[in-house]
Amino acid sequence: LDKVLSVDGVYRVVRPEQFHELGYPRYEENPYVPGQYMIIGDVDTHLRVDPDAPSGTKVRKETPYHGHGFLPQHPLMFPSLLFSGSGIRAGQWLGHTHHINIAPTIAALLNLEFPTAEGKVLSEILGRN
Repeated sequence: LDKVLSVDGVYRVVRPEQFHELGYPRYEENPYVPGQYMIIGDVDTHLRVDPDAPSGTKVRKETPYHGHGFLPQHPLMFPSLLFSGSGIRAGQWLGHTHHINIAPTIAALLNLEFPTAEGKVLSEILGRN
């Protein structure tokens, strides 16, 4: 694993027993996990296997890239969230939140019940100025 971590652009190697902490099924629950490791690149690096590259791995940093496989905890992966309009307080700062909080918040703005929502209402932004 140390050799893999020394490759330019590799951020983290996830062992099978660590999959669950990232939201994947537990090792024993998934027939595809045994013996597998996950290699995660830096957020601004796209790793791909290239048999013609001396190391077998080609790292692309030259051009912007959009893809999957990065950890959402990385600050560059945080998207912006902006609420505006009737029922929204002006100038409120939320900080970090989870996407599952958006639907319950919109339901509250519309005075709708949403009993199956997993998230919470972002009440700190609600109210009239």
